[in-house]
Parts: sequence; C-alpha cells; structure tokens
Amino acid sequence: MSENKKVTNPNFWRSLKEYHDNDEVFTAKVNEFKEGVTDEFEPSEISPVSRRKFLALLSASAAFAVTSCTDYRDKGEIIPYTKRPEGALPGKPNFYASTCTACEQNCGILVKTREGRPVKVDGNPDHPINKGKLCTTGQASILNLYDPDRLQNPLKENSKTDWNEVDSKVIASLKKAVSDDKEIAILTGVITSPTTAKLLNDFVAAYPTAKVYSYGLFTNKNRLDAWKESYGSNSIPAIDFEKADVILSLESDFLGREGSTVENMRKYSSRRDVMKNAEFNRLYVAEGGMSLTGMNADYRLRVKPNLQLEFVLSLSNEIALKRNASEIDLSGNVLSIVSKYNLHEFIEKHSLNEEYVNNLVFDLIQNK
Repeated sequence: MSENKKVTNPNFWRSLKEYHDNDEVFTAKVNEFKEGVTDEFEPSEISPVSRRKFLALLSASAAFAVTSCTDYRDKGEIIPYTKRPEGALPGKPNFYASTCTACEQNCGILVKTREGRPVKVDGNPDHPINKGKLCTTGQASILNLYDPDRLQNPLKENSKTDWNEVDSKVIASLKKAVSDDKEIAILTGVITSPTTAKLLNDFVAAYPTAKVYSYGLFTNKNRLDAWKESYGSNSIPAIDFEKADVILSLESDFLGREGSTVENMRKYSSRRDVMKNAEFNRLYVAEGGMSLTGMNADYRLRVKPNLQLEFVLSLSNEIALKRNASEIDLSGNVLSIVSKYNLHEFIEKHSLNEEYVNNLVFDLIQNK
C-alpha cells in the first residue's frame, strides 16, 4: 500500500479496539512483523522461495521419486482392431443378462462389459423377483475375475506344471478308479446353476463310480425342516411386505439372511419411499440378538428366543381376550392355552418397554 489511512466506523470489525479505531490496531496493520521478531535477521535477506513454492517443489519431487520406484506392469502394446468383432465398439459397453450364483437366491443380473471384459454387475430390472435390485455380495462377485491370488496355472506340489501333463495324469487316474470299481468323490459347494449341474451329470455318466457331494456352511435347511414339521410342506410362502401396514418380526432377519432377502428388501423399502407413499409401514422386531432387520425396525424389543412362544401367547391373550378383538376367532383349545398368559406380567418380568408393546397391540388391532 502506498498510503495507510485509518478507517472510521468500519462496517466489519474483529474487536472493540478496531471498532473504536484504537492506535494499536492501526500500528499492527501497518507493520508486517511485530516488534522484536526481526532482531536476529534482516527481512530483505530472506530466500525468495516462498513457503507455498517450497511445498509445491517438495510435492513434485516426491511424486517423481515414487513414480521412478514403481514396478510398472507392462500390459503389452495397444493396437486397434484389424477385424472388429460383431457388436464390439470401443468406448460403448455391451450388457448381457445372466444369473447371480453368489447365493441360493439366483437373482437376475446385467453384466456390463467393455471390449469383452466384464466391468460391472447390476440387477436386471426385467427379472420378476429382484427387479433390478442386487445385494452387495452379488455386486462384489465380479472381483473374483480379477483377484491377483487366483490360480492361473495348475500346481503340482506347489510348483507350476503343464496343463497337458495334468490332464493326462488325471484322466488316467479316473479311468483306473473306474476299472478298479473305486469311488470318485467330487466335493462342491451349493449348486444353483443348471449348467454346472448338467456338467456334473455328464461327468458321472462318463465315470459311473463318481459321486457328487454338495455342502453349504449357511443354508435354510433348519428353517425348511421346521416349516415342514409345522405345515407338512417344503415350500415357504413369499410374503408381500409391500402390502403390509404393520409388520411384526419374531426372531426373523428377513432383511439380512433369511429367505429371499433381496426380494424382501425391495418389497419392504417400497413402502418407505417418501416420494411415493403418504403413509409408511411400521416394523416391530422381537429378537434376542441384533440383526439387520432389528437395526431397521421402528420399535425393537429384546426377547430371547426361548421366550418367543410365551411372548406370542401373551400378546394373543391381550388382543383376543382383554382387548376383545371381535374379528379374531380362536378355537376352544387355543383359548384355554392363551388365557394362562398375561402380557403385563411378561413385560414386568423381562423388563420390556411397555410403551413399545402397547403401540404394538394397538397397531395389530387397528390393522387386523
């Protein structure tokens, strides 16, 4: 500045001294360095390289050093197509409809490819079950194709070997096992692909002593067995969550790991969209351990699995007998069992939230 002037009655001020035009504030603005700061050096002799320029040079030199030490993997020479495959246009992706085999739900998917390489997996909006939705496991399944630890060559005693050598030895061993009438065991995970099932059937037809053993660490077997024991059928019905105004989940993680979770999430979330619905559904969850469904509940009650039956009977007693819900018709045997339980005693005994339970009873009666 060629001239320094005081500003009377400034519009913007940072202290009362500045507002009242104190001489100390004016002096501090004029002098770049406070008194005593420059006693040991002369400002005119300071290096012309500013702090900003120094940091920029330091960052650039560090980037050059890192780049020079990088183990760059040569991907080969990039050349254009001499004979372009039909339907392949560089820069324009192609989409292929397929089925996800990451779990037993077999969701419909669309695989996005560029020049023949899959790059993205999304749900197929035309599929009748998931309708474009896909879980995180299905979306991450594409990473299996590009896993750097994936085997690219056959191994023999932890050493790379030739495919022809391995094929000849394996085929010879299989033929010898068949001729000696020895069992050939094939261990697989849960098979949901018809193509994989046909391939294994063809293998068994070629080698009659072969047997396929499939196993899964996490399955719905216990749920299916319980349903068959209760209702005499292996077919568990699909629930229309999008039509329910009130949902009570009893130790059921239907949004996380039970049943057709992708379909359940799609139906349940359709009633939670503020742009499409004037009234949301309401979710009550009674469970012993925290689950994904419990974390998304409007009201969550901590009820141990061994107390679920008592909770349901106490709830039925409160609704059918004490609240006189006229549309609930219970048989004489059921009434005799239900009448032995009391909901308020259950709440006090197991320290449940009474307000939550009362809201549950009210909603169940209003939406019966």
